Amino acid sequence: MNKGFSPVLGFVLVLFLSITMALSFATWLRASGRDMEEDFEETRENGKINFYISNVQHEDDDINITIKNNGRFHIPVDEIRGYYDGRFMEDMEHVEGPDPIPPGETAKFRIQL
Repeated sequence: MNKGFSPVLGFVLVLFLSITMALSFATWLRASGRDMEEDFEETRENGKINFYISNVQHEDDDINITIKNNGRFHIPVDEIRGYYDGRFMEDMEHVEGPDPIPPGETAKFRIQL
């Protein structure tokens, strides 16, 4: 009777250990996802979006600019604001490129003066 009991006990222990490890991993993964989401929201709320203007051209009454997303997050085009000479540019038009702008990508805009 002892010979049959030992393999069953070993199987139950391995099964218990496997389930415990799977639940621990799932809990860790869920917590990591929440942390990343909170980091993104904090970064977005604090304005820590990283981009640079790589090209500026002045033509007649328009200024054409190219913005490159140099950060880790997508930049929604409708949240980009332009200012010229201290005043808000209401007529900033997205001319070319993806919306939102993914990391490493560029988009072109036209500002009418």
